[in-house]
Amino acid sequence: MKSSVLIVEGNSDVFFFDALLRVWKISGVAVSPPASVQRVNGKFHAIETLPIYVKQLLDQSIDRLAIILDSDTPLTNQVRGVQATLSAVDRKLNEFEFSRSEVPGGGFVYFSRKNSNAAKIYLWLMPDCKQDGSLEHFVATQVSGNAIQADWYQKAESTVDSIINPLFDPTAHRMKAVTSTWLAWQRYPGKGMQSVVGDGLIDLDGGMAASLRAWLTQAFK
Repeated sequence: MKSSVLIVEGNSDVFFFDALLRVWKISGVAVSPPASVQRVNGKFHAIETLPIYVKQLLDQSIDRLAIILDSDTPLTNQVRGVQATLSAVDRKLNEFEFSRSEVPGGGFVYFSRKNSNAAKIYLWLMPDCKQDGSLEHFVATQVSGNAIQADWYQKAESTVDSIINPLFDPTAHRMKAVTSTWLAWQRYPGKGMQSVVGDGLIDLDGGMAASLRAWLTQAFK
């Protein structure tokens, strides 16, 4: 039986996007972290797994393929940010003669230069394929649609920013610290990122969410 695959960076992303796909009624998609094929997670491990899935797509073992990554905040001497991440994916897919184009409304799609009938490969970079950032940046933007949660989120930001000597890297991991603090203050503390979907903590209809939903629908319709 053929299937559709969405590659993500890690296990917490699996739970988040599984919840999102259920809410948006997009079915038949296997959300797969790189650890499912090579025992380790992370953005560049996810990119490295692409050839495995591209070969399955080309031999029609799977129907559809998409990948969602954090673009990340640029840091010195590291391959991070929208352009650097796009270049890394471009290089990997160029090995199979796929070229990138933008999807109207947001996101990217890769077409085979060799076979016009080959299935396309879809790419989304968190938060919105334009700004550097992560899933946490996406969540922060969508919180603004909920006045009560927006207030609590701002309090979490103030709390994290008031730490004089944080143990975490305030450049690379500030948003993760803020989001984790905000989630710890919810009615049921300790839930993971999927709870922002299941517990209705963010707006899933407007803003970046609307663009992401349209992209996912096109990728897996």
